[in-house]
Amino acid sequence: MIQTARDKAVEMLKSFEENKDEDSILRLKRISIRFDRRCYNFSKTTNALTPYWLTLSLSRRGRISLPIVFGKRQKRRIEEALRGEWAFATVEMVKRNGEWYAHFVLKKSIGFEEPETVIAIDRGERNLAVAVAISKESPNKPMRGQFWKGGEIKRIRGLCGHIRRKLQEKRRIGKVKELKGRERRKVNQQLHIVANQIAAYAKQFFKPMIVMEDLTGVREGFKKSKGLNKRFHSLAFRRLQTYVEYKANLHGIEVRYLTKEETKNTTKTCHKCGHVVRRVLNGKLKCPKCRLNYDRDLNAAINIARRVMSSMGWRSREPLEPAYVTEGVKPQANVGSSRLSRGEAHLTLSEIKRG
Repeated sequence: MIQTARDKAVEMLKSFEENKDEDSILRLKRISIRFDRRCYNFSKTTNALTPYWLTLSLSRRGRISLPIVFGKRQKRRIEEALRGEWAFATVEMVKRNGEWYAHFVLKKSIGFEEPETVIAIDRGERNLAVAVAISKESPNKPMRGQFWKGGEIKRIRGLCGHIRRKLQEKRRIGKVKELKGRERRKVNQQLHIVANQIAAYAKQFFKPMIVMEDLTGVREGFKKSKGLNKRFHSLAFRRLQTYVEYKANLHGIEVRYLTKEETKNTTKTCHKCGHVVRRVLNGKLKCPKCRLNYDRDLNAAINIARRVMSSMGWRSREPLEPAYVTEGVKPQANVGSSRLSRGEAHLTLSEIKRG
């Protein structure tokens, strides 16, 4: 337990150092106790009422056994682990609102096949994500370009910001903190929906591999107008990439990241003739050399795919054809979830239904 506590402390400190701002102060919102495989045992019994039991070693001689209740989705994953499809890693005990929760960490080894199709994904303020596929057999024919809008996330951020200001004027600090948690859950829900759709998009191709830009330090380097900065920083690009990566890995799809140097000028470079334009206006790339008029985000995704293809020896000397574009995807919450509206801005947090 001392070793796991040390490991947990090191992880928290590293995470803080990587994400801190100039005026950030390290504060722990919640304390957790981590147990590795040496300190716990999990089993399923024949007891119909409480079949799942977690035994924790609190000392060399002291143990405690606790009944565990799972939700439907978590129960399905635990059953897969009991069948050997996953490996149990660690368990973290967290106390929240007077109740104890067990957070199980499961591991799974996944082997990746040699890719035959590159799925390039570009992110931006106008489009949350844009994907395009290029196969090894037809490297000059981009396939099925698809867009994911971030309008719902912007709407949630903007409305919660409006409600937050109203609550701050009334000095409802406790409600402001609660609103932050609900805002985060609603945004995460939208990100999970988009990540699932991107993974499903990649699955339709033969031996796919997803390629994205490494976003380390992207926020520090983005300095535009006040309004554009606010819209850009409201979109959780890195969190979306994390969700896409682990959901794609579950389907056996490899995810690779390109450095800033490898993705330099992908938006401004015409994917047809290679000319670098000076400015891209209104979301369109207009090439003065070959007269191409194209969506800038889809153009960037094609350039990302082509640079990966070049490194893999797939590049064709034939001129690149336009990508077939599918209708833009507008991710919505699951059926039955609520939507915040402007009329709710004056209400207290307890009256805002949780999605």
